Amino acid sequence: MIGNSEYREIPALKNPDKDAADVSNTFRLAGFDVFVAKDLTKLEFEKQFRSYLAAADGADLAVVYYS
Repeated sequence: MIGNSEYREIPALKNPDKDAADVSNTFRLAGFDVFVAKDLTKLEFEKQFRSYLAAADGADLAVVYYS
């Protein structure tokens, strides 16, 4: 789950952090292993996504949520 609220060119967004937290909690309760990251740069996002793909390799089901 990735929630990005902070951007250089626009004011901070109100909902992404809360949305990512709410969705990640729901998936945890459903038994998923959850990766949560907030306010990532492009390079940080790419690194996190590669880690996620490696962890999801061979899974029956994987979900990506970006807010």
